[in-house]
Amino acid sequence: MGKTSKGNDEMEWLTLFIYILIIFFNIFFDKFIPYANYTDELICLLFMTIAIVYICKDKGKVAVNKEQKNSILCILLVLFIGIVGNVMYGYMPSVSVIGRDIIGTFKFFIIYLVGIRIIVKNNIRLNSKKIISTAKIIITVIFVFGIVNLLVNTGIADEVRYGLRSYKFIYSHYTYLVYNEVLLYSILATEDKRNAVFKIMSLLSIAATFRTKGFITIAFILAYYLLNFAKKKRISFKDIFKPVYIAPIGIVCFFISKSKIQQYLSWGASQSIRVGVHSVGLKIANDHFPFGTGFGTFGTNISYKNQSQLYNIYNSLNYSHLMNYGYATMSDVYWPSIYVQFGYIGMIVYVILIIQICKDLLNNAMLNNRCKFSILLILFYMVSASLSEATFSNESGAFSAVVILIIVAISRKNALIKCDCKDNEGINCG
Repeated sequence: MGKTSKGNDEMEWLTLFIYILIIFFNIFFDKFIPYANYTDELICLLFMTIAIVYICKDKGKVAVNKEQKNSILCILLVLFIGIVGNVMYGYMPSVSVIGRDIIGTFKFFIIYLVGIRIIVKNNIRLNSKKIISTAKIIITVIFVFGIVNLLVNTGIADEVRYGLRSYKFIYSHYTYLVYNEVLLYSILATEDKRNAVFKIMSLLSIAATFRTKGFITIAFILAYYLLNFAKKKRISFKDIFKPVYIAPIGIVCFFISKSKIQQYLSWGASQSIRVGVHSVGLKIANDHFPFGTGFGTFGTNISYKNQSQLYNIYNSLNYSHLMNYGYATMSDVYWPSIYVQFGYIGMIVYVILIIQICKDLLNNAMLNNRCKFSILLILFYMVSASLSEATFSNESGAFSAVVILIIVAISRKNALIKCDCKDNEGINCG
């Protein structure tokens, strides 16, 4: 890759195929292909295999920067804490379940860390023309169907919010439309051209879902552009986590989600899976301080499907009629699986792990500001949506990491095509 134009073209077509597969995974692959729900785990195993090959080939001398080294240390520490919990309490006796939960917990980070190494080692650079053009087509199609959905009952929406039919395109749930529009918008935002029409269509499609996470995502995007406009120059990503930027976004997000939080709390633990699992999770974490209960024991689909003993011990099987809906309902929560299975110490390390990944990306000298914003948008969505779904451990964890790697490769190509230090802050133009 990167050595011949033919090789570049083949890689670009392969990347486009992977990207389309990700965007339409829930519509076609997840529904009609047997065992498609294992795709994210297979992707992670593939990257782990590549990592082992590289380590053996390089005789254990793998070059990593400070943030990547810290990320690996955090992964190893959380892994150690989780296994200690499994050994101490024995709530999950199945080694295969523990192994699958380990993959689920770290898949996003493994794919990213290994993928960055692949990109650097093989000097991968992607031309973004094909993938951006495809994103524009998909955004337009989704938007047009959204307009039709508002005017005519197409049957692709089964829920009314704010007096209007919510829109989910032909995805199985509204969340999938929000998530995939984020992936579409993130690719669109890498383009060094005015494409406001497509961005507006994407934001309107997100808004048409009437999902809180969608409104929060829109607020983040608008806040970023407004802050840039107010400063009359691009925000430095080295300063992006300063309170002056975080506070306004945090306040807006709070007011957007306030009514939904109050609604969940009003239902109580017995009528809301999210409130119930968070509530009992805190009790379990307190009872098992400081290590937690171990992998595959609580708050994940796999722990519920394989009947972790914790659910019986804490009488938490019937939150929000969980028995009636089945184990998939557990994907409505995420953080209880972290602070229960790894304790409060493990949760702190896990948060540090996410921060280290953010720092590694935002400090990447080959990433221009457009690509940094695209990646930050994906990370913001994953963190904010993790309050109501298992974004890091379900398929979105693997898919998000892959799209982030695509954006990194696009930025590396752009850095060589156009060396504009004012726009591409931090790039070594020499």
